[in-house]
Amino acid sequence: MFTENIAAVGGQVAALFAMMSAGWILYRVKMLTETGVAQMTDLLLWVATPCLLVDVFSREFSSDAAVSLLMVAVAGAVFMLAALGAGQVIFRGKKDNPNEQRGVLSFASAFSNCGFMGIPLADALYGKEGVMYASAFVIAFNLVQWTAGCAVMSGGKLNIKKMLVNPGVVGIAVSLPVFLFSIKIPAVIMLPISSVAAMNTPLAMVVIGGYLAKADLRGAVKNMSVYAVSLMRLVAVPLIAMLFLWAVPLPMSHTAAVTLLVELAAPAAASTVMVAALTGRDAELAGQLVAVTTLLSAVTMPLIVTAGEKVLMHNA
Repeated sequence: MFTENIAAVGGQVAALFAMMSAGWILYRVKMLTETGVAQMTDLLLWVATPCLLVDVFSREFSSDAAVSLLMVAVAGAVFMLAALGAGQVIFRGKKDNPNEQRGVLSFASAFSNCGFMGIPLADALYGKEGVMYASAFVIAFNLVQWTAGCAVMSGGKLNIKKMLVNPGVVGIAVSLPVFLFSIKIPAVIMLPISSVAAMNTPLAMVVIGGYLAKADLRGAVKNMSVYAVSLMRLVAVPLIAMLFLWAVPLPMSHTAAVTLLVELAAPAAASTVMVAALTGRDAELAGQLVAVTTLLSAVTMPLIVTAGEKVLMHNA
């Protein structure tokens, strides 16, 4: 059974990586430019993802689902903050100033690619229900990233505008009332929304492929810090979260619990590069961390998620 589950999850991850390869090839043969990747990222974040959220939240209100949504968001925020603090301790030798790397390493260890990688995998595994819980995590991610995350990366500065005005918060502000009040959206409106929502996964994978094609993987192989972050982001954080969820059963469904684990097991957030650049940190290192953890996640995510499916059965 365990082997079958690994094969099933591994198959879903392999399908995502196959789509990533399209972005990698297009960038390498110069059919996709850096400007094109940036524009596709904006399209994904501000159009496809909000449409996806409206699509998945267009369902009858359920108090059980509402509690699970809250638990995923709160638990996700706690795990991210804990990982961020642990990173500050583990990488304390990397003094936090514009010429060094402590903030970048801590940020990449704490924040996962929950939107680009986590949502597509949650969709592949659990459909709209998985995406709904994944979106709750993304909201927590945005709030923690633009507050504590930016403070760590920048040495204490907060970006309140980014915390409040970002695709995750805007998308949930539009879609959550649809769920809470069981609003019926006319079919003539839902059809184009659902069609655009279907773009989310392939578009996200092509964008990640483009980012991978730009990364300096040769330089990453020589950097021991990349391996330390990979171990923390892909193994330590999700395993500790899994053990916590097993030892302290929270009031959430099995699907919600495993979806939370999927989000925590995803590779380093693509936004690591953007935030590093915005705050004057080492953006090249950030790109290496995103690239290497993304490649390694092809092995770690199927193992972590399959183990979580079994260990967290008490949430069923």
